[in-house]
Amino acid sequence: MEILIIKLGAKGDVLRTLPVLIALKKKYPDSNITWITKRESEEIVKNSPFVKRVIISPFVPTEEYDLLYNFDIEEEATKIAMHTKANKKYGFYSDNGYLSSYNLSSEYYLNTIFDDELKKNNKKTYQEMIFESAEIDYKKQHHPIFLSESDKELGRNFLKKNNIINKVIGIHMGASSRWPSKVWHEEKVKEFIKKSKENNYEIVLFGGPNEIEKHDGLIKNLEKENIYVYRNNPNNTDTEFASLVNICDYMVCSDSFSLHVSIALKKSTIGLFFCTPPNEVEDYGILKKINSPLLYEFFPEKCDQYSEELTKTISPEKVFLSIKEFENEIRVVNAIIKYNQNILIIKRKEGIHKGKWAFPGGITERYETTGEALERELKEEVNLNLKKIIKKISEFEYPRENNKITKGECYLVETEDILVKKNEEIEDFKWIGINDIEKFNLIEGLDEEISDCFK
Repeated sequence: MEILIIKLGAKGDVLRTLPVLIALKKKYPDSNITWITKRESEEIVKNSPFVKRVIISPFVPTEEYDLLYNFDIEEEATKIAMHTKANKKYGFYSDNGYLSSYNLSSEYYLNTIFDDELKKNNKKTYQEMIFESAEIDYKKQHHPIFLSESDKELGRNFLKKNNIINKVIGIHMGASSRWPSKVWHEEKVKEFIKKSKENNYEIVLFGGPNEIEKHDGLIKNLEKENIYVYRNNPNNTDTEFASLVNICDYMVCSDSFSLHVSIALKKSTIGLFFCTPPNEVEDYGILKKINSPLLYEFFPEKCDQYSEELTKTISPEKVFLSIKEFENEIRVVNAIIKYNQNILIIKRKEGIHKGKWAFPGGITERYETTGEALERELKEEVNLNLKKIIKKISEFEYPRENNKITKGECYLVETEDILVKKNEEIEDFKWIGINDIEKFNLIEGLDEEISDCFK
């Protein structure tokens, strides 16, 4: 099967479109996938082992494809989609200058482009909308950046050359001129750096050619106070940039390309949102979002305006607290499986919830995303294969005896089948209806989550 994907767009959007490749290759294992993109995104797409061929636009293929997915609304992309022969097309095209969708499932994403109220109230991530447009199951598929050994060696050499032995916080606050208020104010960045250095973290400033002058000034001001930081080469390729992000323990970014690089590398990431939609960014359980209290005064109508007040609204203390939270929390995921108006619950043999009824799930392992943890826990505990994540039901937290904090998320999911086979950690399992809740000794909060699933 021959599949064509069209995604030109910004590099960050290209990067967060890559997860569809995982789903497509699973659904069509014998397929050959061609991707049309811009020159500046070629390196990103070529990084994927799921793509057979990368074509640089402008280009209109002469061959015919079985499936075409156009995930881009720009005129250049829609023209390619319209002039390419394919048996089935998904996504977007242009009809006499008006954007339209090939399939009904693509209309929601298209409506968010033109309807400010819908965009403001939208709760779906970009990935959810793209998967919906492609009509493939979404289970928080995570597409990494695959670094070669030489790429990793570049990062190790950076640490060795600079004699860095402490934990590293990377900071990137760049943005295009389209979003002038996306960037954290330099005064706040400086305060955050000072606080981080006082707590024995090393700092690496990330930027491109547009940030050279700004970084020069910031570094000179810090050095006057005997505070020293490191920086990447502003002319790094995307792979070199990723190699240096890879050596960081934490990344602090605005909503930008660097944020998506950090998430792709499974770094503990803190994203600052001043005037762009936080709900559209998939956190994968490894991103903490800090939203400006003025965000919805600017988004979406005034995103193109600069406001110094806006860029100062996120405090360095709050960002640093998020760093410490990463170090002190244990992440947990739970899965609610609903079948014929019944919910699967399990009874554990041991642990802090011994003897109580709960949902399948458990602790997320280091460098594991939410989707990966859900897949593993369902397979390990009840021998079920995750088909798709339907929606997030709740977030919760509670203290543990070791002064750590458990932070959890509960998802309504669909599995490939319902033939439960419990492992040695589970004493029993039951399928229960909403009227059976009071018959079981459920852990706190489960009754509300079950009720939410029937709304």
